Amino acid sequence: MPEITWTHPGLGRYVGIRALLRITALAVLFSPGSAVAQAATWVPLHDPAYADLDVIIAGGLVREIITGERPYASSLFARAAAEARAAATANSTDPRAPQLPARSLEALSRLEARFGAGARARSRGVALLSSWADSPTRPVPEDPRLWATATGSLIDADIAPLLQRNLGVDLRDGGTVVATAWRDASLGSRFAASVAPRLWFGTDGGGAAGLAVDHAYVRGVFGNVAVTVGRNAVVHGHARELGTALSTNVRGLDMVRLSMDRPGRLPWILRHLGPASGAATVATLGPNRAEEWSTLIVWEGAVRPHRNFELGVTLMNQQGGNGAPEATVWERILEVFFLHKRAAPGTTGLPPDPNIGDKLIGMNAQWTIPGPKLEVFAEVTTTDDHDLFVSRPEETFWYEAAWAVGLRRFALGREGRWDLWAEAGRVGVRTYAHHQMTSGLTLDRRIIGSPLGPLAAGFTAGTDWTGARDRVSLSGAWERYSRDRWAVIRAPDWHWFRTADNPDEIRVRGTVDWAREPAATGLRTTVRLGYEHVTRFDFTDRNRSNFLAQVGVGWVW
Repeated sequence: MPEITWTHPGLGRYVGIRALLRITALAVLFSPGSAVAQAATWVPLHDPAYADLDVIIAGGLVREIITGERPYASSLFARAAAEARAAATANSTDPRAPQLPARSLEALSRLEARFGAGARARSRGVALLSSWADSPTRPVPEDPRLWATATGSLIDADIAPLLQRNLGVDLRDGGTVVATAWRDASLGSRFAASVAPRLWFGTDGGGAAGLAVDHAYVRGVFGNVAVTVGRNAVVHGHARELGTALSTNVRGLDMVRLSMDRPGRLPWILRHLGPASGAATVATLGPNRAEEWSTLIVWEGAVRPHRNFELGVTLMNQQGGNGAPEATVWERILEVFFLHKRAAPGTTGLPPDPNIGDKLIGMNAQWTIPGPKLEVFAEVTTTDDHDLFVSRPEETFWYEAAWAVGLRRFALGREGRWDLWAEAGRVGVRTYAHHQMTSGLTLDRRIIGSPLGPLAAGFTAGTDWTGARDRVSLSGAWERYSRDRWAVIRAPDWHWFRTADNPDEIRVRGTVDWAREPAATGLRTTVRLGYEHVTRFDFTDRNRSNFLAQVGVGWVW
């Protein structure tokens, strides 16, 4: 069973974090349950409370919120439920205001039962998940002209859609049993903590087992600043599966993160940009890569200049680790803040670009139309600039970029039980792959951004039905993965061109999910079934069918 380590030489070994997390884990698991007075734990990204919150946001009941930066703390859910209840009460006395459908009222009641004043405890739980899959993984292909260098691959990642896109849960080709426990606790008035260890056993390769951690962190709140130390999952953007920056494809990051506890207002004239939120994260990408313990530094920001419009930006920098290019502290600081290649004249006083890491910038926008309860979004992430913004912007925003666009329509039907959603994604030639960091932007062989990976495109759509306690989701997807060969011309300006058009791998997939949730505490049951047909699997002449059957039960109290 592998040892779980939290150290990182590039971050000064997280100064005491390993001992702190071990002590915290014991304290959280065995401390008595109590409500957190000022600080609160993060609500896990897979929690059904997010679906309830999305419904009341789409209905216009919550406005002072940023939807593109998640997770949310439980205190934010409490504030959102209070704001929504006040708005719903005002609407009920106004004959001109539209009345809420039954589904929206149920969603609000569930949020109040969990997070409102006098809510019943839901600070611990256990779950058992069993799955059987016939769905082998394959690596992102290596092409001598594109992906490979003298030091190895430019991206170390595997593709298996039925087994991935699940916040890092390790499902194997064959049988897998996963047992998880989680515990939240207050550590005084300003601190809260949570831990969720996971034990898994797989039948592939004659049997394998391991101990993992979904999350384990301490969160402190000081005014409107929250500090999180430990492991937790973070996403940025609005895509359901195909997020281009920080997506649901990977497990939680081992990190130190500063974020805003609630949206605020920027100073001076910038206050007219509306509610604003931001975060800064320093994380380690672990040992499962060519440059062990490399560092990921992420800046996030978002504003809502209109109650129906939100803009966000992400700046990501990957550098350092064993075997990575060496650099001075000053060079590393400049690397974090400069997107443009620093070939600046000597008069600027800046050193030339030392080529020590990989930089990505992401932008996203969401537009909400309250009447039909429709949300439309777009997001893009592109690699560090090589004068492309100035000389060839089409290279920046197409060949070197990952895109996702989509929409969601909420509360269809007389009682508002149905939601529809659709999203499309495309990833260019070099996104998530870079010659200094030869494993690419990956974590445990999963791409941190779009799970499609380089040279791929896809479309997925589905519908969700929500009852008082039951949720049913149907979805379908079409994806194309390319193994074409590409080359680049650097003079007189940067330009990609295709040198060989090879047959593509095509995947067509369908899934159905059912979950029965407890009102506040009690039994939770889930079922997931999936089928996928793959044409030219692993870019060969072989076609195959993949299957997944998954059943889970849990108890929360």
